[in-house]
Amino acid sequence: MNLLKSDLAVLLAAYGDDGTGYLQRFLELFAVVDDPFDRDEMRGHVTASALIVNETRDRTLLIHHRKLDRWLQPGGHVEAEHDNSMLEAALREAREETGLGSLIPANSAIHDLDIHTIPARGHVPRHDHYDVRFLFVAKESDSTARTEEVTDLAWFSLMEARALDTDGTIRRLIEKL
Repeated sequence: MNLLKSDLAVLLAAYGDDGTGYLQRFLELFAVVDDPFDRDEMRGHVTASALIVNETRDRTLLIHHRKLDRWLQPGGHVEAEHDNSMLEAALREAREETGLGSLIPANSAIHDLDIHTIPARGHVPRHDHYDVRFLFVAKESDSTARTEEVTDLAWFSLMEARALDTDGTIRRLIEKL
């Protein structure tokens, strides 16, 4: 078992069942897919993301995702050639998408699990992202990072972030604070 898969197995074993059913689905994916990080695996593949909060934990930094046209927490695909752990993958993605250098993991445990469907686009069929989410703390600052996927980013109060949420995924992240 490769290093990333071992890391994820340990994290999942320590994660308590939160009633969403996602933990069981992660374990089922693990059982049938050789490389759960392979972006070409259309049965689903693992991604990593970051709920970023300020030091007082009353504001969160969200990105506006170009392709999905909605506000989300930063995150993306795990890069097995660069990432040595799931936490490292979430940190890399968060830095790339926000430009924040001051990100500090609140701890090394999974904050939340989520599975969401990515719509078909071009030659890539519809598929599921099995998202492993970590909590990070950062100093509020004006970040100007933009990437091909990020059109904007902004700090929101937790109430504002809940109001932007269309499917409950951000709400669940915030409630776990």
